[in-house]
Amino acid sequence: MTKVLVADVGGTHIRFGLAEDKKVTDVIKFRCADFQSTEEAIQTYLNQVGLKPQYFVAGAAGEINEEGRIELTNSALKLDIREISQKFHFKKGLLANDVVFHTVKVLDLPKTDWEELNPDTTASQKNPSSCVVVVGTGFGGSYANDGCVEASEPGHHEAIPSRRGGKTDENVWGFMREQREGIWEDYISGPSSLRIYQYLTAIRTDRDKLATTPRGVTELAHQGDQAAITTYKIMARFLAQFLGQEIPDRHLSNIYLGGLTREILSLPDVRQEFLDTLYDRPGKYASKHARRASIRLIKTDENLAMEGLAMVADDIVRTSTTQRILKRDLRLFDQEKEEKRKALEQRRALTLSELVNGGNGL
Repeated sequence: MTKVLVADVGGTHIRFGLAEDKKVTDVIKFRCADFQSTEEAIQTYLNQVGLKPQYFVAGAAGEINEEGRIELTNSALKLDIREISQKFHFKKGLLANDVVFHTVKVLDLPKTDWEELNPDTTASQKNPSSCVVVVGTGFGGSYANDGCVEASEPGHHEAIPSRRGGKTDENVWGFMREQREGIWEDYISGPSSLRIYQYLTAIRTDRDKLATTPRGVTELAHQGDQAAITTYKIMARFLAQFLGQEIPDRHLSNIYLGGLTREILSLPDVRQEFLDTLYDRPGKYASKHARRASIRLIKTDENLAMEGLAMVADDIVRTSTTQRILKRDLRLFDQEKEEKRKALEQRRALTLSELVNGGNGL
C-alpha cells in the first residue's frame, strides 16, 4: 500500500504521521508556534522521516472555506490544500475540520472504548444520529447521520445560560461575557477552565499554590483542590446546558464526549453535577429528550483524529474519494484532474484565439 502523509493541526500542536492500511506510524508532534507556516512544518517533518508521500490528508481546527483554506481558530497558521498539494507535488490532498476525522474514528470505536453514562437509554440505533464533542484548546463538535459525518462548529454557537448554578454561575457567566464573544467555546474549553479558576481564586493570597495553566487546574482538581473542583462543576453544568439545547434540536441518538471531558467527568462529584443538570433533577429542563439519548464518555487515550485521518487516507488511496464525510465539508485536490482542467482551458483559449484571429482575416 501507499503511505499517506496525515496531519492533525490543532490550536496548540500539530501532529504528523504516515498512514498505511488504516494504521499510523512515525507520529511526531510539534508546537504550532514554532513555525511561520504549515508548509514549513510539513517540510520539517518530511526531512525527519526521510520520505516523500504522494498523498496528503489533513484536519485543522477551523472552518473550511470555498477555496479549500482553513485559518486556525487558535493559531496564526493556515492551510490551503491547493497550495500545499502543488508545493509538495501530492497527487491528491484532502482537507477538512479536525473534529470530522475524530468523529470518523469515534463512530468505529468498540464498546470497550466508551462508557455509557445513561444505561437506561431508549435511543433507536436503526438510523442513528450522533454528536461528537471534543473539548481541548477549543470546543469542537460534529454530527453524523447513518455513519456520514457533517462538519460543524457548535462551540461557536451563541451560548444561552440558565440559572441552574445560581449566583455562582451567573457571576462567572457575566465575568466571562465581558471578556469574550459569548459563544460556548468561551465557557467550555481548556483556556476557559483556567479563566473560571482564576475568577474563583481572585482574592486568594497563596498565589504560589494556584494553577497557572489548564493542565494545572486538572492536576489540582484530582488532588482535591476545591476551587479547581468547583471550576469543573461549573463547566459540567455549562456542558449539560449545551447538550440540553442540542439534543432536542437534532433528535440525537448518541452523544460522544471526548478530550478534556474525560478528565472532568472522571471526578465523581463533577459527573453527578453534569448528570443532574442534564436531566434537571428535579425539574423538566432537557430530561425528556436527554433520557432517550445514549451519553457515551470516550475512555481511550489514543489520538482518535490521527486514526480517523488514517481511515480516510485509506479511502483516498483505494477509491480516490471518501464517502465518510459530506462533500460540502471537505476539499479534495486532485493533481491529475487539475492538469486536465488546465489543459482544457488552454485548448479553449487557443480555439477562441483562432476564431478571433480568423474573424479578423489574420
